[in-house]
Amino acid sequence: MKYRETIMNSCLILIALSINTVLFAQLESRYWYFGGDNESGPTMDAAGLDFENVSSTMFAITNSNLNAYEGCAVMSDKNTGDLLFYTNSLDIWDKSHNVMPNGTGLMGDISTTQSSLVLPSTIDRFYVFTSDNTGVDGLFYSMVNMNLPGNGTINDPLGDVIPGDKNIRLYNRTAEKLVAVEHKNENEFWVLSHTMLGDTFLAFHVTPSGIDPIPVKSNVGYAYPAGVSQYGYLKASPDGKHLVAVMGLQTIGAEYRSQLFDFDNATGIVKNPITIGYTANYGASFSPDSKKLYVTETQSWISPFYSKLFQFDLCDWDSASIVNSRVTIDSTLDVFHAALQLGMDGKMYMASLKVSTMASDSLAVIDEPNKKGVACNYRRPGNGIYLNGRKSRFGLPNFLDAYFKTPEADSFTVTSSFCHTDTVYFMDEFVDSTVLSRVWNFGDTLAGSDNIDSGDNSYHIFSDTGTYLVRLLLERSCEVDTLEQMITINHQPVGEKYEIFICEDSTVTLSVEDTIYDSYLWSTGEISSSIEVQTIGEYFLELQLADCFAESQFDVLRKEGCISITDNDESIFTPNVFSPNNNDHNDKFYVMGENIEFLKLMIYDRWGNQVFETSDINQGWDGTNDGLVLGSDVYTYHLEYKNLKESINTRIGNVTLLR
Repeated sequence: MKYRETIMNSCLILIALSINTVLFAQLESRYWYFGGDNESGPTMDAAGLDFENVSSTMFAITNSNLNAYEGCAVMSDKNTGDLLFYTNSLDIWDKSHNVMPNGTGLMGDISTTQSSLVLPSTIDRFYVFTSDNTGVDGLFYSMVNMNLPGNGTINDPLGDVIPGDKNIRLYNRTAEKLVAVEHKNENEFWVLSHTMLGDTFLAFHVTPSGIDPIPVKSNVGYAYPAGVSQYGYLKASPDGKHLVAVMGLQTIGAEYRSQLFDFDNATGIVKNPITIGYTANYGASFSPDSKKLYVTETQSWISPFYSKLFQFDLCDWDSASIVNSRVTIDSTLDVFHAALQLGMDGKMYMASLKVSTMASDSLAVIDEPNKKGVACNYRRPGNGIYLNGRKSRFGLPNFLDAYFKTPEADSFTVTSSFCHTDTVYFMDEFVDSTVLSRVWNFGDTLAGSDNIDSGDNSYHIFSDTGTYLVRLLLERSCEVDTLEQMITINHQPVGEKYEIFICEDSTVTLSVEDTIYDSYLWSTGEISSSIEVQTIGEYFLELQLADCFAESQFDVLRKEGCISITDNDESIFTPNVFSPNNNDHNDKFYVMGENIEFLKLMIYDRWGNQVFETSDINQGWDGTNDGLVLGSDVYTYHLEYKNLKESINTRIGNVTLLR
């Protein structure tokens, strides 16, 4: 296991950034208004929540005028989170908490399980769906236009119901079930209900331009009997692939079935029922990752009155596995566990009423609904969310479940300059409580055991330049997901320091041996691979290859002891003494000159033995002969060179070698 380092280098380049946020939902669900202490008429007891700062503390609010025994709906601005309006399916209140002038007389009922639902049509128009609790009137919709003055002004409109688009019937005799599912194209919706009698699901196709009044019908699952109120929730999984329909029990011994279904969000077809219970269910909700299902059960026809909260594991989508996975999260007496609803903080909230009052001043909370069994961290109402003196009843706001979908990570974060020998840091900053473990595979087989690592964060030094496929394996309770990125490791330029000695009035060329770089930048401002200088001093060269940089330094120093031999404007400079003691100062005997087309240098000892020869003006004598170190003495050099006039010149001189 590699040691985890804290990344403190502010110069690291952010290459790929994954989504990292505590908000699992869009801002449409920021405000909640629900409950109230009276079954009809205005109330001063309705509860409210504001999820504005879910990273710290969500807080209860007390400005609601709504009264909703069961179903209700709220809509906030998707960009700002500002409240737009809320409804109990009879009236619509604007953000000033006044009923819209044309927002009365809607065809719902405050005692319908899912009495209302709001969906966007365009940026400033919204569908408000309503459903009654008798099934006689059925399913309706009205249109709210936020550009209408309403209780505001033309310049500061608060919205109103469009007079000609109010209480438009979609279907009569529907059950107390109303849910929206995001269409597969992610731009449209399905609104689903169920007939009062029989086994028919109704799916209405909702688009920005209108609603198809002819529903897609699916005859599947339990047939609802006559003479019974079909209360209980119809909920969709946030990923849009499944539905759950639960049934309340009002007759002792009746087998009212609660069932799961597959849903095709491209066609609107409901299919493949799985029966998960025969008892008295009311609330239901999927977890944000759509892999867990929560259902409430209350039995009120026997004494003592009790309620339970169940969790089902949906990892293996077959009837036996799901039914056998049921875990009791809570079982309590003298309460009524009712609605379940996800919040934009990724938590799940439950209305849990005292039997004595059929109301409650707090909500129960499931902190981590994606986790299995008791690891979901359930908190009863007394330890949940206090409503600041307001009252919760059976229902909670009805939202599009897709708002609460756990976002899927499509990448991970990588920080580095991607240069060979650099440390590359990898981070999975995505907030996802469903991940049990993370395994990194860097695609660097030459690294041996260091090619694999685990943990939220890791780092790696790649063994060579080239392109590598880096994989992050995310292990969940249901599956293993793989995220991939291609990483290119570039050649790392190497900066070096050079000392160059020149004689007075001479010119020297500064350059590096490699010519593979993408760009060169000298401290003189020149951008060529080499420059010529005559002035002593420090010169710097920045080398770039891809995103990798290095800097070389050239110290041009004055060479002491130069003798100038001038012939026809061609100058030859030779030192008369040098000391090869490896101190990088005058260690070699060089011939330096200008306008020289040919050169041959031969050096002899005092007995006439040749000890060195070269035809390269850039090659100096280091005071050795075939690797044998020669002692201090006076040596003779014989120099032949060709000038620009194509004449051969010969020079003979002496040089002293000192050790």
